Amino acid sequence: MTAAISNVSRVNRRFVLLGASNAARGIGAAVQAARTLFDGPFDLLAALGHGRSYGRGAWVLGRWLPGIVDCGLWKDLAQREEEDPLDLPTQALVTDVGNDILYGASAERIAEWVGTCIERLQTHSSEITLTGIPIQSLDRITEWEFPIFRTMLYPGCRLTRTEALSRAAELNDLLREIADANSLTFVKPQADWYGRDRIHIGRAAQRQAWQTFLAEDESGAEAPPSSWREFLAIRTLTPHHRRLFGFSQRRSQPAATLRDGTQVSLY
Repeated sequence: MTAAISNVSRVNRRFVLLGASNAARGIGAAVQAARTLFDGPFDLLAALGHGRSYGRGAWVLGRWLPGIVDCGLWKDLAQREEEDPLDLPTQALVTDVGNDILYGASAERIAEWVGTCIERLQTHSSEITLTGIPIQSLDRITEWEFPIFRTMLYPGCRLTRTEALSRAAELNDLLREIADANSLTFVKPQADWYGRDRIHIGRAAQRQAWQTFLAEDESGAEAPPSSWREFLAIRTLTPHHRRLFGFSQRRSQPAATLRDGTQVSLY
């Protein structure tokens, strides 16, 4: 695994990725797609993780991460841009919005958290992409499947399937309004990307999905298959701040440099 980490050439672009479980599961494909699009190594700052909330700290299987609006990414991003003599261009992707519905937050509140992230990103980047909610895929969750899914992943949630889907549709409309009001690229996720659970992008669709998220017209060179070695190397890195089974862990970022020179910072 350590062979995926090295120290080589200077990055030529900065990429900010905000997401949750799909971003965590697809980090290898995301890095490969960004590497191809940016034509070389880049500086990645990513706030992601299973069950990640945009606005509050969340526990998942003994691991706690702060809400994205409160994580250390924002301070580090501002500091790096202030100290960077090359004034690297920055691109951002805001995706995987929706966990907060099942944490009980209203669509309006979630949209406020996303709007705060967008407002902060706009001080650093004019290239921001926002993805919508996979409504068509979520609609395929049956009445009997929903309580099983809810109990396993969000045991404190009491929303019915109808309530959750209604809130998701409302949030999707608000996200599109945010994109329109701020002249952002808005990407509608495709239903056939998602696997049997309807909420996670399937392995076979990872390359297509992430290439679409990063370059909506899917033009240019196709990203090569993501490396499991690189994926595992990134996924085992310690983020800026987390709690693991009650123990607080902190690590300065970047946490690693990949073999091509891409810097990885996790929050």
